[in-house]
Amino acid sequence: MAILLLLAVAVVHAPQLLAFPYGQRIGTVTVYAERPIDPRIGSELARAEGLLHASPIYTGPFDRSLFLTDGGWR
Repeated sequence: MAILLLLAVAVVHAPQLLAFPYGQRIGTVTVYAERPIDPRIGSELARAEGLLHASPIYTGPFDRSLFLTDGGWR
């Protein structure tokens, strides 16, 4: 049973850990990146959050993931 649980966790999280070794939680957004994350991203996400909160279709906070790449396919 433990092996099946470990396999299920690995299938869900391994791509993020292998392809995007850098990760950081900023507010409700988890940022994954191929390279070290620039600290300025916090201000950009704060600006995006402000625009989101001002939107008439905003329904409330929820967790999101953001994947930063240098382009190209994996």
